[in-house]
Amino acid sequence: MRKEKAFGLILLIISFLIIIIYPYLIFFAGEEISIFVTKVTVTLIVTVGSLMTLWIGYTLISAPTQPEEVRKLDEEISKEVKKLEEEYKKE
Repeated sequence: MRKEKAFGLILLIISFLIIIIYPYLIFFAGEEISIFVTKVTVTLIVTVGSLMTLWIGYTLISAPTQPEEVRKLDEEISKEVKKLEEEYKKE
């Protein structure tokens, strides 16, 4: 448990430093530094977004397909539900 708290404290300190330093680098540092920090930030955001999309695509591709038996069972259940709905409407 102590390791988790130490890790949490480290994350807290790093986040706090980023909250203080990042706006300074964007708004008050020189123009070259500001542009560089902006480029790095945008690159990281696009990379993370692309990695998430890649992961979702891979998951969809590698997911097992429905077996034929399950599809047939699903069709039979759908037919029975439709019959029951029709009977219910007649009453």
